[in-house]
Amino acid sequence: MSAAIGYLDNATRHRPNLTISAETQVSELLFEGTRCVGVKALVHGRETEFRVNSGHGEVIVSVGRESIRRRNLLRAGIGPAGALRISGSKFA
Repeated sequence: MSAAIGYLDNATRHRPNLTISAETQVSELLFEGTRCVGVKALVHGRETEFRVNSGHGEVIVSVGRESIRRRNLLRAGIGPAGALRISGSKFA
């Protein structure tokens, strides 16, 4: 069972301003300046972009294991400078 089904009621899961994509691998956080405006992700093997509408809203990425969260943040250039250098981030 996905967390979305376990924790969100039916009305919340079907809100027009909410996108839930289970079994999705986030490959990149998308920024405009310092604001995260979306994500690039693999959904069933196809690269897809999810973005907030017209600059209003927020991006919430919820992932399972700590190592995955850390890797995604480092890949996006978020984290301690030393860890960014070690990870080979383009933002180091």
